[in-house]
Amino acid sequence: MTNDNPRYRFEPDARTHRARWLVTLLTLAVLAVLAQPLRAQTDNVVRVGVYNFEPLVFVDKEGAPKGLYLDALEYVAAREGWQIEYVPGTWAENLSRLEASEIDLLPSIGYTEARAEKLDFTREHLFLDWAIVYRGKGQPIETVLDLEGKTIAALKGSIYTEGLTRLLNQFDLHSPIVEMNQYTEVLAAVDRGEVDAGIITKVYGLVLEGRYSQIEATDIFFSPVKILFAVPKGQHPQILDALDRNFAALKADENSPYHTWLDKWIGIYQAKPVLPVTFLWGFAGALVLLGFLLGFAILLRRQVAQRTRELEADITARTRTEELLRESERKFRDVFESANVGKSITLPTGQVSVNRAFADWLGYSQEELTDKTWQELTPPEDITAIEAIIAPILKGDRESARFVKRYVHRDGS
Repeated sequence: MTNDNPRYRFEPDARTHRARWLVTLLTLAVLAVLAQPLRAQTDNVVRVGVYNFEPLVFVDKEGAPKGLYLDALEYVAAREGWQIEYVPGTWAENLSRLEASEIDLLPSIGYTEARAEKLDFTREHLFLDWAIVYRGKGQPIETVLDLEGKTIAALKGSIYTEGLTRLLNQFDLHSPIVEMNQYTEVLAAVDRGEVDAGIITKVYGLVLEGRYSQIEATDIFFSPVKILFAVPKGQHPQILDALDRNFAALKADENSPYHTWLDKWIGIYQAKPVLPVTFLWGFAGALVLLGFLLGFAILLRRQVAQRTRELEADITARTRTEELLRESERKFRDVFESANVGKSITLPTGQVSVNRAFADWLGYSQEELTDKTWQELTPPEDITAIEAIIAPILKGDRESARFVKRYVHRDGS
């Protein structure tokens, strides 16, 4: 006997069908919940290249990433919920990784138009650096022109190596450039006499120069660059936005950790200079040159006076000597004004005299800087420390001093 009642015929199949759907939905829900932490963790990981460029970014003896730029990055990462994954390597290796999107972020990198074709950069910078030439002891290298025929070591892929090439071309100099993978290799080659000179960034030079006994810093500097962060082209705009937003706030707040980091890694806020550096970016060298010219002038005048007394005032010789003096002074002024790198002379009164390259670098015309003093071009918080350093020079107790000197750009940076 068959049961034709529809309720009894189909109810078991419908119940089974609903149960299967319920199990499937519950399984998917559990998997979705379990996947959320893993996906969130992956999305928040930022791969960061690190290389040895102390004190801005480097790996210490214990293998821990350190430096001014990494302190700032860790600060932003904590606020934004990022997990930082550091990828160590050389500068050239990490630059290649960034261009190939093998890492997400590279700290402490200078902007160039060529790099901007492959990378995107932050707008805010934490530090300004430039290149300086170190020579081997005994090498007669005082000016850019003295680099003619000299073998120069430089960092492979560095913006400053490109700047050196441009500088040599501008002066039509023929100097072989030997590229190396680390700045330590550059100075070591100079120290061993394998090359005549080497270029390195000013801040890293302060860290390394004490390790080598056969090198000397020159007054040849060039290519001032704002040091930024970079990501692969068209990628990670949220990272750049977060860095710019936080960096702007840090720099605007005088009590922010940014100033503590500067003091910790650079030492510019200390009353006594921790690391030696050429005073006023070439000021000491300019003073030495000017002092030589003035001493030469005094010597000539004494000799002329003596000869005048002995030979009853030989007017012709005096006139010729004065012409030579004027010519020497004119040549010095021509070299000073036509130099492709920034030069400044600071008088005991505090008034500065700069060439066009120096004025352009600070965003002024030469005329606008005519009546300005070095104090007006210096961050207020640095003035007291600098005055304490140069006071012995003004009193005649010391001949020179070396320390870090910052300037204020016309735009306030």
